[in-house]
Amino acid sequence: MKSILRFLILCTLFCLHAASPSADAWAGASASQWVVVVNGDSHNSRTLANHYCQLRDIPGRNVIVLKEIPNSNTMPIDEFRSRILGPVLKEIEDRQLSTHIQGIAYSCDIPTTIELQSDLSSVENLPKVLTPTASINGLTYLFRWVMEKNPTYITPDSNWYATHEAASLLKIYQ
Repeated sequence: MKSILRFLILCTLFCLHAASPSADAWAGASASQWVVVVNGDSHNSRTLANHYCQLRDIPGRNVIVLKEIPNSNTMPIDEFRSRILGPVLKEIEDRQLSTHIQGIAYSCDIPTTIELQSDLSSVENLPKVLTPTASINGLTYLFRWVMEKNPTYITPDSNWYATHEAASLLKIYQ
């Protein structure tokens, strides 16, 4: 019952997002600049992705279907690299999409929390504010460091889109 309710909520959110006026906006990424990743073993994931792609006019060549994705919310970083991120990046290259892809959207029934213990085992004195887990979206954005097994992806300044303290920004102008 919970999975059906979660599926309906996700469908509603995607439909609301897809029906928003942003689809006609002049700025931003077009439908051909997005890749949609689908859990091929999940009926819910395939259904949601099909509706999303239809509503957003995502081309079929921009849909990547993965098999044998664990049925859980969490996944170890090494498994994430080998089962999700690596295959997605390879497919983008093989389909010659890498020159224009601006974003990757994951359908449902794909683990969203990635456990970082194996990458962080070599880091001494890990600050308490840095948790040993990360989101699939954040790790996808920082894919270069993740694929290199470079744990600097967990540092607070790895994401240049995140806000920084005013004092650190003002140092530039001093």
